[in-house]
Formats: sequence, C-alpha cells, structure tokens
Amino acid sequence: MTDEKKIDSMRFAPFASEFRQEFYRLLEARRSIRKFKPTDVSADVLDRVMAAALQAPSGKNRQNWRFFVLQGEKRDQYVKLSQKSWLGIKDILEKRLKPSLYAFTERFFYTLGDAPVVVLCYSHNDAEERYHTSIGSVYMAVENMNLACVAEGLGCCTMGAPLEIKDEVDPFSVSRVTLVLSSFVLSSWGGQIMIHRRLLASSRAASPSCGNEAEISPGLFAVAAK
Repeated sequence: MTDEKKIDSMRFAPFASEFRQEFYRLLEARRSIRKFKPTDVSADVLDRVMAAALQAPSGKNRQNWRFFVLQGEKRDQYVKLSQKSWLGIKDILEKRLKPSLYAFTERFFYTLGDAPVVVLCYSHNDAEERYHTSIGSVYMAVENMNLACVAEGLGCCTMGAPLEIKDEVDPFSVSRVTLVLSSFVLSSWGGQIMIHRRLLASSRAASPSCGNEAEISPGLFAVAAK
C-alpha cells in the first residue's frame, strides 16, 4: 500500500464514539462573539482556519470563494469604513432590540469588538453555476471557519453588514488586488492582506480576476481570542 493510500485509509476510517461526541459538542459551543481580546492570531492558526474553509463543498466543485484577510493598518482602515454599515440597519435593530443591547450592538459596529483579524468573504459568480448555489458555497466555507475557530479556542462573528456599503467595500478589497491561483496563500500589501485560494480536486481553470463579477457573500468574518 502506498503512503498516499495509507493516508486516505486513515482519513476515511470510521470515527470513534468519543470523537462523535466531541464533534456535536463543538457544534453546540459555537457562538457569535462580539467582544475580543486584542491578542494577535498567529499565522499558523490563521492558516489552519482558512484551510478549514477550503475543505467546504461547492457547486460543481468551482471553489468560487475568495477570502481577503485584513490585519494591522488595513484592518484599521476597514473598521473606519465599516462604521457606515450601521446606518443601513440601525432603524431596524432599534425596533427589535432592548435599549441596552442596541447600544452594545452600535459599539460593536464601530469597533468590530477590537478583533485583530477581519476576513472579507466573496463569491466569484459566473454563468457556470446558479447565483444562489454560488453564494451558498461561500456560506458553507464560512461555517467551516466558524467551527475551526471554536476548535482553536478563538472567538468569531459572521456578519452581512458589508452588503450595506457594498460599493465602498468592493474597491477597498477587490480592485487593488489581482486574484491569482496559488497553492495555498498569496500575500500582498506587505502581508497585511492575504488571499486564500486553493484548487483542491478540480482541473477547471481559475479566473485570474474577480473583476465586476465579485459579490460580497456573506460579508465580514471577524476572528480573535475571546
């Protein structure tokens, strides 16, 4: 038996009952965290979280997700931009939330809970796949990220708020970066923005750029120690 076949046999072996119990506990432990420690997330941990996203299923195996990881100065610039998204939803939330929770949520939109890492999640849509299937593929990848964060002891929060300011977010993330197919990670802007993209098991050629076809989906993903 080759080493590759041995790895596959281990990968697809039945799970022990203890693992199954831990897996369901992992699902129950997931929470949307809105206040984070300012502790940096190490590159190794961040790579594992993003690698988990890339294991998600996708329509026609297109792997149409695009992830822009913002840290440092670029993260700070985005937080200032994201504050505008509050204006698009504050009236709805004011009707639904208690005053104290409304005030807490407003503060979160202005600081993103001090999360040191922000991930903008895009769907690269084209005529090969239906719109909602493409969007859904990204959602599944983001849920993998949620669960990976829990496994790593990190807090995270998935948001759709960037959709409120889509026209301003798109130039901030897409037009300044050329998407290139990479074996795993492509770094740009001195490592402050990273594009995570991996072709797992498809011979389909990847588009070199999102261009105007890119759509934010589901939006922003913040991650940090909770």
